[in-house]
Amino acid sequence: MLFERAPEGNVLRVHADNLDRPFDINDGIKMELGSTAKLRTLAHYLELVTELYHELEPLDAKTLAAHARAARDPITKWAAETLQHDQYLDLDGLLQRALERRYSASPYEAFFTGGGMHTFGNFQRSDNGRVLSVHDGLQGSVNLVFIRLMRDLVRYHQARLPYDVDRVLNDPDDPQRQRMLTAIAGDEAEHFLLQAYRTYHGQSTEDIIERLLGRRADSPRHLAMLFYAWHSGADEPALGDWLQERAGSLSAEAVHRLARAYGNPRLNIADYGYLLSRHPLEVWCAGELTRDPTATWPQLLERSAAVRRVASAWLFKTRNRHAQDLRLRIRIERDAFARMTPYWQRLGFPFARLVPTYATAIGNSSDRPAALAELMGIIVNDGGRRPTLRMSELHFAEGTPYETVFEPAPSSGKQVMDPAVARALRGALADVVNHGTARRVAGAFVHNGKPLIVGGKTGTGDNRYKTFRRHGGVISARPVNRTATFVFYIGDRYFGVLTAFVPGSQAGAYQFTSALPLAVLKLAAPIINPYL
Repeated sequence: MLFERAPEGNVLRVHADNLDRPFDINDGIKMELGSTAKLRTLAHYLELVTELYHELEPLDAKTLAAHARAARDPITKWAAETLQHDQYLDLDGLLQRALERRYSASPYEAFFTGGGMHTFGNFQRSDNGRVLSVHDGLQGSVNLVFIRLMRDLVRYHQARLPYDVDRVLNDPDDPQRQRMLTAIAGDEAEHFLLQAYRTYHGQSTEDIIERLLGRRADSPRHLAMLFYAWHSGADEPALGDWLQERAGSLSAEAVHRLARAYGNPRLNIADYGYLLSRHPLEVWCAGELTRDPTATWPQLLERSAAVRRVASAWLFKTRNRHAQDLRLRIRIERDAFARMTPYWQRLGFPFARLVPTYATAIGNSSDRPAALAELMGIIVNDGGRRPTLRMSELHFAEGTPYETVFEPAPSSGKQVMDPAVARALRGALADVVNHGTARRVAGAFVHNGKPLIVGGKTGTGDNRYKTFRRHGGVISARPVNRTATFVFYIGDRYFGVLTAFVPGSQAGAYQFTSALPLAVLKLAAPIINPYL
């Protein structure tokens, strides 16, 4: 897609899609576009620095020093200290200093994010031992620089959540901690119950028992556990009938022993789940569906209120502090990303939520090529989000009484980014082309014999569905698709995006990177140049 910035808006000049399938891959499907997400991450970072500048710039040195001491995140601390030592620094200067903040590119650190411990790698192993500025990390598309930058962005938002994160994590008696744990337990219980409902709904009783117990489906002991889980307080003869129907004839003594062992009225659904090595809500749901096969999900959810509380009670016990803290850290990160999402959406991010993981900085939250082009249009338009014009006119029934003409309504657009941020991003993106991963197109576009400034960001997505062993190591990897993208601007009027995409399992046969769209764009340059 190629757009031209015109007085009436961003005019679509080229829209190509040669994939002969439903949906336009430019703006119709959700795609993982790799390191192009670093552009969105950088834009968000510079926007936060701009917010801090307007908040801190009026303060004197003594107050700035106090702000730096009280700061609960690294970006706020850095901004306060920088303005304290140079109170005459303007916004453009602070943004350039922000681009020079340095991060380690080392992959030898595990990060707790996205619900667990994760490690990340760089595309170039030669970057592993380096400490790079944000600017140089963008130029070389160094993953670990942006993973650590995203960690700082998350910490920025955590420090501004409507509750005290440190108190929630460190004070077992904090009321907010208890409220959050209650909400977490409720969400978890509903999640497991819904999984069970989807698994067992529509199946016969015998199929449910076989699926629930697996190889133990003919074990009298496990059948007795399941019987009492589903028929609390039932008598011994009822157990005997149940076992005879499913495990054959048993002696009265054997039935008596099983009844004494598993018919204890003090055992609850959580106990039976433990004995059967199944989630208690799965056991309960399976039992409800044997009694009422027509039960709908809303009905089952309504009936389950008491059993959900029983199944979740373990989480609130003092000895399970580690499990509590683990879930709270996951929820706090999720809340931070929820706070971050509107910033991204204002700049054209096309989805309702970000995936709460540092890997969002390298593409895990996905994107659309057209949405990336919209972000580049905002940058080219000095922070203005202008209307996109795909057609100039629709003319129907010419020369008849029903002649109708549709034209786009005039729109001035909306300022969604500070012009200083747009200027800083244009400069950083130009260096990606002049000295970084997009060097292939440097000098390709000319106007009146002179090279035009070109800027952009590359991204490669090698997307596979992987299965891991419990303690790491890949068991299997199934290719899902492969993408390579270059989002760019040419001079001060043109911008766009070029994507290579292979869908499905055939993606495993391809090894291309973002060098491919760069090569295509360079080959197209002689065709485009006369229009510039």
